[in-house]
Amino acid sequence: MDILLAETIIEKTSESIMVTDANACIVRVNPSFCETTGYLPEEVIGKTPRILSSGKHDTLFYEAMWDSVQQNGFWNGEICNRKKNGELYLQRISISAVRNHKGEIFWYVANFTKIDKEIAQSPQIDRIMEGIANGEFLLHYQPQVDISRGMVIGMEALIRWQHPEEGLLFPGSFMPLVENSDLATPVGKFVMHSALVQARLWRSQGLDFRVGINISPRHLENGHFIEDLIACLQHFPEVPPDMIDLEIVESAALENLDKVVPVMEEALRLGIRFTLDDFGTGHSSLTYLQKLPAKTIKIDQSFVRNIHENINDLALVEAITSLSNTFQREVTAEGVESLQTGTILAQIGCHQMQGYAISRPMPADKVASWVRGWSPDPLWQKATRTIWTREDLTLLYAQIDHRRWVEEVRQMVEGSSKIDPEPEMETGECRFGKWYYHSGKSRYSHLGGFFEIEPIHDRIHASSRRIFKRLSEGNTTLAKVEFQRLLGISDLLHEKLDNLARQVTEKRAF
Repeated sequence: MDILLAETIIEKTSESIMVTDANACIVRVNPSFCETTGYLPEEVIGKTPRILSSGKHDTLFYEAMWDSVQQNGFWNGEICNRKKNGELYLQRISISAVRNHKGEIFWYVANFTKIDKEIAQSPQIDRIMEGIANGEFLLHYQPQVDISRGMVIGMEALIRWQHPEEGLLFPGSFMPLVENSDLATPVGKFVMHSALVQARLWRSQGLDFRVGINISPRHLENGHFIEDLIACLQHFPEVPPDMIDLEIVESAALENLDKVVPVMEEALRLGIRFTLDDFGTGHSSLTYLQKLPAKTIKIDQSFVRNIHENINDLALVEAITSLSNTFQREVTAEGVESLQTGTILAQIGCHQMQGYAISRPMPADKVASWVRGWSPDPLWQKATRTIWTREDLTLLYAQIDHRRWVEEVRQMVEGSSKIDPEPEMETGECRFGKWYYHSGKSRYSHLGGFFEIEPIHDRIHASSRRIFKRLSEGNTTLAKVEFQRLLGISDLLHEKLDNLARQVTEKRAF
């Protein structure tokens, strides 16, 4: 009876409800969720909640949110999400961890309450309108680079609000309101005009790169977008049309193909470029990609950030890169926040990048000096000169699998994960070991140094067994000491794998 009651409540409640398993894969949504987001149950079940990601919250926001869930069992707050059609909206959200009889997290349950309509009727919209009238909005710019050519190829214009009392505000605090109101078009026109003013100045200074301008679905489909675009081009004849790169969100483009494609085609006839933003978060297909006349595919940062430790994200990024090359599209990875991430991207053939590892967004007056002083990291350039086949990428995946395994051991030593001595404590049972003894051995056993890997891998697992023995005895201190030894052996393993990778790729390097 209790189960039936719970089922009825989930189905009938006006709140959106989403249930995920312990790995954050969605297993259940209710009708209110579907009505709010525009997604059908079959379109989200099996995926992670990042299908709703708006891109308006940084990594620290999500880390703090999940830390609270893990430590306290719940999190409450406001979050900006994105509908299937690309529209942004604000929600109050409550996330609770549900544990089984062993105390292990079994489910996560999220309750959402939509608040954009409520706020749209509040004084916040008036504040935004007042801020526009007072000239409090401005643009910062984040570089986009091509590391293979050592060039800055673009600057993405990112709106900010210099609030007189609250200081510099980022888009997440006001753009969800803007994009779901009649302010979407005036704010969009402000961004376009301001970006072209800056592009004209940079061009007069001898700087020749694209300016990326984000276009909201509401602005693009208002019926007057092309007129606005023509007016801008006429007002700034010094700015070549192909210097303008309009960025539209993939999910919004796919949701409204009949409206979006004619507008894009008309803009293309004017010489404008298009970038398909947040690629991978929607329901892409080869048919859709053929129909959308975008020059560049920008891979969503939620997939890029963790490619150095998540083999599924890496496989997806590599597939999108390969797909883009097949369709003769440029591909840019956003969310490049470390040297390691950029190196892996270069290895899989994604050479256009954007992210904190290159530069944070900066005021317009800082751009010229930054551009003249920038050069790509030598490690990145070296990685671009290697040529990997898709078959040899399994070697790269194996390294990432090993890093993930070491991270799991670290979590257990620090007490942030339960002790589980099986099944990966034996050398042939971990994912790296399965690669080494099967596909790795059949493909690379003829290369010098391949068999030097096996004894090092054996030492790592022997060390891990000592760690788990110490933990089972309750001796955390000695377990931590042994883990430091394991890290040293792991570094040696990566050194051997890097040598093997050089042998594999240098044979094809030009």
